[in-house]
Amino acid sequence: MIRKPSVAGQFYPNSPEELKKIVDYYVNQIDLKGDIPNKIHGLIVPHAGYVYSGKRAAAAYKYIQGKRYRNVAVISPSHREFFDSISVYEGDGYETPLGLIERCTRFDDLIQSTDGVFLSNAGHRYEHALEVQLPFLQLMLHDTFQLIPIVLGSQDETNVNRLSLFLKAIKSADPDLLIIASSDLSHFHSSDTANHMDGKWIQSMRDYNVASLKDLFFSETCEACGGGTIIALMDSLKNPSARIMVTGYSHSGEINFDNSSVVGYTSAVIYEGEES
Repeated sequence: MIRKPSVAGQFYPNSPEELKKIVDYYVNQIDLKGDIPNKIHGLIVPHAGYVYSGKRAAAAYKYIQGKRYRNVAVISPSHREFFDSISVYEGDGYETPLGLIERCTRFDDLIQSTDGVFLSNAGHRYEHALEVQLPFLQLMLHDTFQLIPIVLGSQDETNVNRLSLFLKAIKSADPDLLIIASSDLSHFHSSDTANHMDGKWIQSMRDYNVASLKDLFFSETCEACGGGTIIALMDSLKNPSARIMVTGYSHSGEINFDNSSVVGYTSAVIYEGEES
């Protein structure tokens, strides 16, 4: 069973040539400054249509351009289907206009023995937040990779903690694993309100303060439609050598010039630095 593209032609072009062209366009706008981290373990990226968040996503993806990862886990929230678990796609792979990405089956036994995590089709059928990451990965990574596609159902604290433990387990089994969390930030506030609200969230990210992110998310002080994926990712990678670099912030009003009701976007790179 192959999961076919659901939002090609809507969130991004369905023509392989046009898709490659637009990803290259956004990536080529990014000017990396300073030393590029050698060991990158995680990315945080938005998932709107490329016209809105493509450049912001590219600001993180450019850091892995040309790198090699045997396995990549992509975690997204579930926008269209409610279920109270963590769903790893049970099929053979995901397809985009750029071709097929095979699903990694290496961790299937671990999935089946982990509380709250299931091999399932739940949440994967129409979900855009995972799908829109795949063309970037296909074009950025040097070699073919296998995918661990994860959709987080209910983003309550129990499920977020379960997801963190699962990510720690698969990262322990594959230390070179790249993990990507897909999330936008605040939705449908004025740009001033969004800047204030999103600024609190981004500062907690910069501080690598998982406890603060949990408080902001579960108290609904801040908004992030995939906030549980960000929290689980950062928690699973947290150690004395973990560092995070926020690669920028933007909102939809910068594209459509409507600052009365915007969606916020950020991106970040989690990498290995010197232990403190």
